[in-house]
Amino acid sequence: MVYKAFATVDEKHVTIYKVELAHNDSVDQSMAVSNIHFLVNTQILKGIFPHRVPTHLKTDMEIALYSFSQFGNKCWYATYDDILDTVVKKKER
Repeated sequence: MVYKAFATVDEKHVTIYKVELAHNDSVDQSMAVSNIHFLVNTQILKGIFPHRVPTHLKTDMEIALYSFSQFGNKCWYATYDDILDTVVKKKER
């Protein structure tokens, strides 16, 4: 598991109310919300939407390899820009 999202769905909305993610070196936690947002838009809503890539990727080949390894053939456009305006609340222990 890399991401596990818990959601409610109705006719007009998908609301993700909880996200769990793997805690290992292969998961960039700072990208989790953007990646889940991208997956919902492309997999559930069937849209064409840009995905965010880490800024340390510089060449087209690095970006292409990252994009395909993360999302397969559903990654149409890559961007360094933030793709959403979201506040992430950390769970209080």
